This record gives sequence, C-alpha cells and structure tokens, in this order.
Amino acid sequence: ESQADRIVDSADTTFSYPTDAAETPSDYSSKFTKEAEAMAKKANDPDFVPAVRKLADKYGITVNEIYAVINGENRDWSWNTTNKLGYKGLFQIGETPAAEAGIDYANITNMTPTQQVEAYDKYLERWDYDGSVPLALMQAAPSLAKRLKGKPDSTVVYTQSDDAWAANPNWRSNNKTGPITLGSLKSYYQ
Repeated sequence: ESQADRIVDSADTTFSYPTDAAETPSDYSSKFTKEAEAMAKKANDPDFVPAVRKLADKYGITVNEIYAVINGENRDWSWNTTNKLGYKGLFQIGETPAAEAGIDYANITNMTPTQQVEAYDKYLERWDYDGSVPLALMQAAPSLAKRLKGKPDSTVVYTQSDDAWAANPNWRSNNKTGPITLGSLKSYYQ
C-alpha cells in the first residue's frame, strides 16, 4: 500500500485562509512582516516584499501565508543557506523538486530573495497550485495536494512509517508523537 493510499478519506469540506483585512496587528503575521522587511533590507533587495505580494495575488492567498512558509522552513530568514539535508534558500527547496520545476538548484543560495520567490512560483506551478489548498500542504506534500483538497484537518498526510514523519518531527500531531495531519501542517506553518 502506497503512502497516498493510506490517506484517511473523510467528508469534503471547504478550506479558506483569512484575508489580509481580517488579520490584526496582534496576529503572527505582523512579526513575519517585520522579519520580511528586515531580511529584504539586509539582502539589499527592495523588490522582495512586492514580489511576495505579487505571488500572493497570483494565487489568491495572503502574503502572510507565504511568510509563514518561509518562517517554518527557515526561522532565521537566511536566503543564502543550505541545511544539513541539502535544502536551500528561503523556501528550503531540495534538489529533486528544483529539477522537476526547472529551478537552478546549484545557484539557489546565490539568488536574491526576490529571485527565490520567482523560483518558488515555478515550484508551485510545477504542482499546478491554484490557491485552493493550504500552502503548508504544497510545502510538505505537493503531490498529494489535489487528493487532499477540501479534506478536514484530521486527515493523515504522513504516518510513522513514512520518511517525512521521521525527518519532520515539528510537523507531527499529538505533541510530536502522532501522525502528520493536514491540521498539524497548517499549525506548523503559521
């Protein structure tokens, strides 16, 4: 039985993110906006924040959803970093996904933050992202996104027998001992 076949099937529901207008200064988003602006300044990349806005507008999501993915993948907002598993840049893109999306993996850490947003758009396009599923799911399990569209937060994405479960303890439910669910992914990337 494949990992995709183990996904818990459940009733169809509709998922939507809050609009920017519904977000308040006390939301996590204000911290991410400050982080984004500080990183753009440090990188001398004034086009970064507008590029994120453009990407958000393209997919009908909030800029803060994109910032939440960056923060979840790269807590220090370092655009020129490679982690110990070889994932690179703000969005921590791996070699295989980069190749599939036509992204120059070898040069991700040499790209500006704005160029990395453009590369992430290629990644989302490769998986036919349309904004109708949480961006967290596109980050963690893009090949399952269509199948999981409209599923409730309790839907299991990865079980303890999956490599992703072992590699990503912060994605897990139940105090990091349960399966990785759609809800636990959304909680991590917020």
